[in-house]
Amino acid sequence: MKKCLGIVLGAAIWGALLYVQGTPVIDEQIAEDVVRSVHPDTAFCETERIGAGDTESFHVAYVTADMHQGEVTFAKDGHVLLAEE
Repeated sequence: MKKCLGIVLGAAIWGALLYVQGTPVIDEQIAEDVVRSVHPDTAFCETERIGAGDTESFHVAYVTADMHQGEVTFAKDGHVLLAEE
């Protein structure tokens, strides 16, 4: 639960910083970087672009070094749509 909350807060802060910079759109690399910042022991991370246009989102699946698995889906504007551990 703590990690899911950390992901949500990390993505919110990341989205806010992007918004302040004037670029409120994320890409696959940024979505993956957010997950890796919350889980520094990530052994494997895969990002997939889902949808197109306004409904575009990024689905990130990860596995940590101690074999915990999780998935996070980010909206195009940086909001967390789904976080499962």
